[in-house]
Amino acid sequence: MVDRNPPPVGDEGPVHVLLGTLPPPVTGASANTALVLEDMKAKGLDPVAINTTTASGTALDRSISYHFHRIRRFLSSAARLRSATRKRGAARLYIVPDGGLGLWYTVGYARAARSRFQRVVMHHHTFQYIRTPSRAMRIVCALLNGKLTHVFLSEGMKQKFFGVYGEQPAIVSTNARFVEPRTPHKPDDRLVIGHLSNLSAAKGFFEVADCFEMLRARGLPVELQLAGPVVESQVQARLDELLAAFGDAVQYHGPVYGDAKSRFYDRLHVFLFPTRWAQEAQPNVIFEAFAGGGAVVANDLGVIGEMIEGGVGKLVASPDRFVGDAADYCQDVWERRGEMPDRTGLIAKKMQHLCALSRKQGEDLLELLMD
Repeated sequence: MVDRNPPPVGDEGPVHVLLGTLPPPVTGASANTALVLEDMKAKGLDPVAINTTTASGTALDRSISYHFHRIRRFLSSAARLRSATRKRGAARLYIVPDGGLGLWYTVGYARAARSRFQRVVMHHHTFQYIRTPSRAMRIVCALLNGKLTHVFLSEGMKQKFFGVYGEQPAIVSTNARFVEPRTPHKPDDRLVIGHLSNLSAAKGFFEVADCFEMLRARGLPVELQLAGPVVESQVQARLDELLAAFGDAVQYHGPVYGDAKSRFYDRLHVFLFPTRWAQEAQPNVIFEAFAGGGAVVANDLGVIGEMIEGGVGKLVASPDRFVGDAADYCQDVWERRGEMPDRTGLIAKKMQHLCALSRKQGEDLLELLMD
C-alpha cells in the first residue's frame, strides 16, 4: 500500500505534529486548533497537521453513521501519526483530546505516541472529563507520563483537573488572544440582544427565543440578532416562526466570519449563551462578544464563571432559570441605558488586559513545542 503522507526525512531537527479537529465544520475547538497551527507556522515551524474531523457530522451528532466515520478517521489518523516520525527520533506532538466517548480515540493516539515523541503538549478544550472523571483520561496520563505537559484554559480548570487526576506539569493559556477588543457605537433607540453558535437545543437556541419573546411581552423595544448554522430541524421551525411573527425585529445572518462576525457583535448590547452542552469549557463566543463591547449572560458551565466577572454580565446558576434571569438582566440594561457607554468601555478595558495576558501565555505554549 502506497503511503500518501510520507514522513519527513533528514536530520534538520525535530518533527512537529499537530493532531486535532480542524475546520470545516467550524466549531470553537476546530477554530482554536487552526489558530494554533497558524501560530506554529508563524514561528517558523513546519508541522505535520493531522485533521481528526470527520466528514460526517459534528460532536453534536451522535448517530451510528457519525461514529462509523469517526472510527475510519481514527484509523487513518493513527497511521499518519506513526508514519510522521518513522525516520526521525526527536519529535513534539500537540494534541487536543476528545471529550465523552471520543476520549477513547485519544487513548489510541497516546499509545501510538508514547514511544515516538519526546514531548507531548495536550491542550484541553472540554470540561466533560473533569466534571465526570474518566478512566480513559487516567490511561492517557499514565501512557504519556514523563512526556506530557497539559495546557488548560484557566487556573480554575487546571486546579479542578488536578483534583481529579493528580498534579502534573501544566500551564494556562486562554483563548482571549484570538480576538481584538473594540469600542463600537451601539444603537440607542432599541435593546439589541443576540446569540451566535451552531444553533441547537444544546447551545440554548430555544431559551434565547423564549427570552426575546418575554422581553417583547414586557413592552421593551428589543431586537434579536442570530447567527450561525442551523443544525436541527426543530430549531429551523422555531426560527421560521420568529421571523414570521416579529419581522425586522428578528434578523438571522447565517454563518458569519471575519468582518461580518465583528459587525454582528458590535451591534449587541447583550449576548445570550444559555448552553447546556456537556463539553463546554471556555467558549470563544464569549470572548468575541466582549471584544465587541457587549455584556454576556450565560449558564455556569466549564470555566464560564471565571470569564464573567467584574460587572461585564450575569452568570446564571441554574439552566432552568436562564430565561427569567436573562430577561431581568436585559431589562435592567435597557432601563439604565444611559450607562451603556461606560459598560462598553469597562468591557473593552477588561478584554485588553485579558488579550495581553493571553498573548504571553500563547508564547509560553509555543515555547513548549520548540524547546
